[in-house]
Amino acid sequence: MKIIYQINRLLIKSNLNIKIGSINTKIDNVKEKLKCKKQINTFLKVKTEQAFSCSAILKLVK
Repeated sequence: MKIIYQINRLLIKSNLNIKIGSINTKIDNVKEKLKCKKQINTFLKVKTEQAFSCSAILKLVK
């Protein structure tokens, strides 16, 4: 009976480890997406600022 109890505990523990690993993977995926989104936003902000400075220069030239 004790062996069955120990096997059950091991199975429960391994299932928890698998679930925790899966959750960690999902969290890492979300972090990656957020990092990528931040990089895209930074890129767009820089491009927008460049476009504004170009239009300001063109207005001065006219």
